[in-house]
Amino acid sequence: MQIQPQVAGTTRVLLGYAVRGEHEEFERALRELDNDALEQAVALSMSVSGAVAVHVCQANPPSEDALRTLATTIEKKHALDAEEVFTYLSRCIFGSSGLAEVFETHDAVRLPFRIAGTVLDSYAKAERGQTWTDYLDEVEAAIEAAPDPQ
Repeated sequence: MQIQPQVAGTTRVLLGYAVRGEHEEFERALRELDNDALEQAVALSMSVSGAVAVHVCQANPPSEDALRTLATTIEKKHALDAEEVFTYLSRCIFGSSGLAEVFETHDAVRLPFRIAGTVLDSYAKAERGQTWTDYLDEVEAAIEAAPDPQ
């Protein structure tokens, strides 16, 4: 899947606000996006979350137990509810449910960035000097290298 530079840039800005907990800036940036740009950034954030989950859980798709463990770890490190993270990952990323089917509109727009930012920040190899943005670079490269789904 080819990631368009503008989509990657927009997504990176929103993820940065989410990682740093800059809520006002995050909300302002969301309001400034048109629907098409927002949909593309949400889709990329969802792909990032899925790729990190596969990497961390070392399975594609991850098992329910692995996703629950991942969600619990995220809850302990950040202010995200483990059940909400699990539901997002299991139903929207690795299941067949759409965001709007599972979450209220407000959450459906924000969760992809909050969760993607959180997993990137939580699982970057800080001991090797890797930042969440370095990890995002790796994940985006892997997404682009992956064959397009048929």
